[in-house]
Amino acid sequence: MSIQILKCGNYLVLCIPDAFIKEMRLKCSDRVEATLSSDGAIIIRAQKLDRKTLSKMARELSASMKMGTSVMDQIRSGARY
Repeated sequence: MSIQILKCGNYLVLCIPDAFIKEMRLKCSDRVEATLSSDGAIIIRAQKLDRKTLSKMARELSASMKMGTSVMDQIRSGARY
């Protein structure tokens, strides 16, 4: 497949085909790792998440979820003792 290189400010930009983006499950602003092989090929891989990044994402997700009252507290409040 032929890929076009465009100029964007001081950068050269590779236009990655939509089929590749879908196959790699990438979206805008995702980070990728690019390496250059000994034969001159450019290898692009989705960037792996490290523990620190996963922990940060989990904290942000947890903080975004609103916690209601405990189900057990609701059951106990209606119980007769």
